[in-house]
Amino acid sequence: MMRIVALNEDSHSTSSEDAEPQVTREAEETIAVSEYTRALELKHKGSVDIALKLLLELLETQVLCDVSPDNNNDKLFSVKYNCFRN
Repeated sequence: MMRIVALNEDSHSTSSEDAEPQVTREAEETIAVSEYTRALELKHKGSVDIALKLLLELLETQVLCDVSPDNNNDKLFSVKYNCFRN
């Protein structure tokens, strides 16, 4: 894929900086919600052990660890709370 850069960008950047894609906070939130939904579907289908493992892994993610109890209207707060409940 061709990389498009600004004309005034510093040309001394290394290629290793370009090789590491950065995931935005919004993308991490979307992934967390979709993984939670997937765990619920697995639990509903009878794969309780796999669903439990997925929920525990989800609780260890940085995006859910950063959720503060002060902001209980946040979507991620609900996901974290429900991970503990399920």
